[in-house]
Amino acid sequence: LDQADSDKQARLQDVANSLGAMEPESAAPVLESWPPQDAAIVLQMIDEEVRGEILNVIQPDKSAAILDAMKDVSAPKAPVAP
Repeated sequence: LDQADSDKQARLQDVANSLGAMEPESAAPVLESWPPQDAAIVLQMIDEEVRGEILNVIQPDKSAAILDAMKDVSAPKAPVAP
C-alpha cells in the first residue's frame, strides 16, 4: 500500500471505531445518510455484533441496500507490518 492508501485506511478505521462506539440508535442515521456502498465498507470494519445492532435499527429498505452492497465491496485491508 502506498501512503495515500494507508492514510485512507486509517481514516476509515477511525470512522468505523467512532460509529462502533456510538449507540446503534445514534450510528444508524449517520449510515442511512451515506450511499450504501460507503456504509457497507465502514460497517465491515465494525465488530459483527455491533454491526448487527446498528443494522437492526436502520430503516429496513436502507438496511437491505447496505447488506446488498456488502456482497460486492470489501473493507480495505490493514497494512502488513514490515
